[in-house]
Order: sequence, then C-alpha cells, then structure tokens
Amino acid sequence: MESVNIPEEAQDVIERLLKLAHLIEMSDHTAGKIVTTTSFSNLPKVMSILQDVDIDKGLRLIPGLKGYRISVWSRTATISYDPAILLPRFWEQFFQIRRNPSMEKNVRENFRALFVNRSC
Repeated sequence: MESVNIPEEAQDVIERLLKLAHLIEMSDHTAGKIVTTTSFSNLPKVMSILQDVDIDKGLRLIPGLKGYRISVWSRTATISYDPAILLPRFWEQFFQIRRNPSMEKNVRENFRALFVNRSC
C-alpha cells in the first residue's frame, strides 16, 4: 500500500475504533447512519478506550465520518457517515472484527486507504 501521512490524532482514533470493534455490535444500519450497541459487561472497557482522547478532533480528520452521538445510558453510539466515501462493505468488514479478529488488518488498511483515494 502507498505510504501516506495520516494525522496523529486520526491514527489514534482509528486504533481506538479498531479496539472498539471487538466490543460493539451493529444494531441498525441505513446508508449514512449506523447504530451500535455494547453489553453492560463491555461498557467499562468501551469507556476506557474512549478515555483521554479528543474524539471530535480525530473523527473530523477521517474522510467520510460526519459525526457521532454516544448514549452511555442506552449503551449505544450512532455514527453518521458519507456512504459515497465509506461504502457499506467497509462497515460490514468493520463489524466482522468481533467474530473474526483477523479482519482487523484489512479494516486498518481500508481506513488508511481513505487518506489515499477517499473511497473505501
């Protein structure tokens, strides 16, 4: 894969998202919006991963991610994205990580590709 400079904040958010992929599940998906959920037992791990990071700044740097909403009470996160940049197959692979950890490498490469060609 072509060498590309990814902002440090974006790299950090990508790595944290990949860690979260092991702990969350997709509960709803329509083009441009995904709702995720996690179990009560995983909630402390999720909160630990999100601790000490400027998620707003990092997500703004990742092409195609538009925003998010987190509800600790309902254990959900809603992610808004541009489906022309982050194709549905990207999210399918992302949510396969939980059941198939070997997918993590491919998803990491897809994140990096966003910075090269802005379509994944």
